[in-house]
Amino acid sequence: MYMNRAKVYQRRTTQWRRTSLEPALRQQNNSGPSKSGGKDTKGFVVHFGHESWNMVINIMVGIRLAGARAMSEPHRAVEPYDFLMKEKFSVLPKTGMVDKKRRKPSLCAVRFIDYAPMVFRRLRALFGIDSLCYIRSVGPDQLLGNLILGNLSSLSELVSEGKSGSLFYYTTDGRFMIKTVSKETAFFMRSILFDYYKHVSTCTNTMLTRLCGLHALRLKDKSGKILGHKQPWRRKTYFMVMENFFHTPVEIHRRYDLKGSTQGRSLPPDLLSDPTVARKDNDMTRDGEMIEIGEERKQMFIEQLRIDAAFLRDHGIMDYSLLLGISYASCSQDSSICQDGILHIDDEVRASHSMVPSSVSSVGGIGECDVERPFWSRDLGGMQSTDRTKLYYVGIIDILTHWTAKKKIEHVARVLQYRKHIRSFLCQPFPLCPAFC
Repeated sequence: MYMNRAKVYQRRTTQWRRTSLEPALRQQNNSGPSKSGGKDTKGFVVHFGHESWNMVINIMVGIRLAGARAMSEPHRAVEPYDFLMKEKFSVLPKTGMVDKKRRKPSLCAVRFIDYAPMVFRRLRALFGIDSLCYIRSVGPDQLLGNLILGNLSSLSELVSEGKSGSLFYYTTDGRFMIKTVSKETAFFMRSILFDYYKHVSTCTNTMLTRLCGLHALRLKDKSGKILGHKQPWRRKTYFMVMENFFHTPVEIHRRYDLKGSTQGRSLPPDLLSDPTVARKDNDMTRDGEMIEIGEERKQMFIEQLRIDAAFLRDHGIMDYSLLLGISYASCSQDSSICQDGILHIDDEVRASHSMVPSSVSSVGGIGECDVERPFWSRDLGGMQSTDRTKLYYVGIIDILTHWTAKKKIEHVARVLQYRKHIRSFLCQPFPLCPAFC
């Protein structure tokens, strides 16, 4: 049984950190100059014994319990009140936290909040996500299994902290990503959830980020008071679960983060050799990269971009990006689908990636049916190029940045600074990028 005790973690992991983790980190830091002017672009590893480790385990246990509770409910249509619902329950009744003022153990409860559970259950079904597979993926089973086996190195690779302080966790199968968000972002997400659900339900080809859950975590003592306001991980923490666009059966060899802007949209030269770092708009133009998907899919693709961009514009959302991943057949080592630099996707494989079984009905929300995949994910989860040498994986990310008064001032200042040199689509539809042919 999992025990969330900081002293136990510290005692059991001190020797491992000294002998394994710290030398590895020192070697990584001393291997050369920083790739982004002294800033670490990939964040920090949250290792076993890290101050954020307890929160990671609590998050995963809470999501597993919330998913199981939602799965046990009977299938029914989503009602308006479901968007306002939130379920609260305790994850761990006694966590063994220590009150630093009294220097005594403080009994506290880990309270987990699950927002709109029935809505997100239906959304996951619309995305073709099986409930049982979801619970197994986002739960702590694999993580704790590695812990029991002593496989600490693999655990440290699953969790990292971003530059903004947000904590990211990729599930062991890589299909989902858990990210901590601010209170404002969580509230904004709840405010647009009804429209987002309607958009996803009626527009099956949408490329918007697939949101699978919104949750919060809070530690309380016996009197119900919140503990440790000075400790960020003891405050109420909001986080959401998203599907990873790059969870693919093939390797992604090149990534692009496209905003339709030219000012400041170039990657530093020393980062261009790293295939895990997304290149930007000017880099795509310089690389001469083209999205060759044929006239029919080109029109469908551009039309879907317009529809999704209109949704984002109408809800005052800015700073979103089109994420593009490219897998080159010439670089693939999978001989079953790539031969002589050409993709060979037979009709049977393509048919298996066109339909996804899901526990949702298009009418009543009851029973089993097959959900048709979007047109942009039917070739091994992506789109095959017309010459069969590439696979394109796409999605619109960063869709929860609200166009506030502060952002408006920043935008005006940027326009005044760069004047005619800037082309940004903040809260504007996607431009017709010449990369599409």
